[in-house]
Amino acid sequence: MVIYIKNMVCSRCKMVVEQVFQELNLQPEQVLLGEVHLKEAPTEKQVNTLKLELENQYCPKRL
Repeated sequence: MVIYIKNMVCSRCKMVVEQVFQELNLQPEQVLLGEVHLKEAPTEKQVNTLKLELENQYCPKRL
């Protein structure tokens, strides 16, 4: 399964995204700019938590 992530433009983005996935016990097979490849599809709960975590940790805060 491939999950597409907007605004992923650098190696730091990849690192943060990979960390968020691992914290949710979603082991990515591969993390590329803009996409994460998983062996198994995440549950609905994992998807919802993933969205929240990426918004909190990954998206830059606007002033």
